[in-house]
Amino acid sequence: MTTPPHLPYTTRSTSSGLDIDYLSMNDQADGMVVLMSNALVPGREDRRFPAFHRWSWAESWPNSHVLSVADPALRGTPVPDGAWYLDAQHDTIHAIAETVGAEAERRGIPLHRVVYYGSSLGGFGALCAAAVTRSHAVAEVPQIDFQRWFPGAVRKVEEHVLHGSVAELRAAHPERVDVWERFRHEGHIPSFSIVTNELDRSFQDQLGLVTAVRDHELYRRTQADLVISALTSGHQVLPKEVATRVVQEALDRSRPPESSSTSDTDEDDGGR
Repeated sequence: MTTPPHLPYTTRSTSSGLDIDYLSMNDQADGMVVLMSNALVPGREDRRFPAFHRWSWAESWPNSHVLSVADPALRGTPVPDGAWYLDAQHDTIHAIAETVGAEAERRGIPLHRVVYYGSSLGGFGALCAAAVTRSHAVAEVPQIDFQRWFPGAVRKVEEHVLHGSVAELRAAHPERVDVWERFRHEGHIPSFSIVTNELDRSFQDQLGLVTAVRDHELYRRTQADLVISALTSGHQVLPKEVATRVVQEALDRSRPPESSSTSDTDEDDGGR
């Protein structure tokens, strides 16, 4: 979904000088869902406005604050359909995480109650941003290493976004190109669920990420799941009713369990 002029969005200037555009709803909440944008649809989306994908799903989580974040790299670059949150000068993922952190703090929402959700390049961004804010991620068929994606997509990002090569960016900032390098860079492995299938182009990379995570010393109390779904095939995403439920389950898991003393009190009250 691309934002029409009548749907106002917020632009936040971050500490790095990079502006982040986002939509926001439902202030009365103790959790947050952050919708990360996927690729634009060629010829179908008005490039004059930021793209906030799945904003029509926002009411699926009535008890959570919802943000939908646009990829700032596509502002003023009409050729690529996606930029994978890359920028020649800025760490876009950190700018988005800073925006999410500020919105969460303003509403009193702890960061462990934040779930980032996205598919394909949005899933790549969700995994990376969750590592920065120590939150959770649900990623459908995500790319893990952008440099291994379709060569045509890589070339468009190099020419129109980076004005240089991905290899050069990787040499200086590998965490901006590769999810595993982001985890290592941040010194944190977030809790995440990757929903995929064996025919997705990035399946082996997704499997390799989970294996690397579970073998690494940083893997402690987090949950790293690879869910193989029979509902999709290839580079496809789940139906809305299934995807929103998976995100809600991640929100439910992020809620600290009630203490035993509270449970005991509730049982006593119920027996009176």
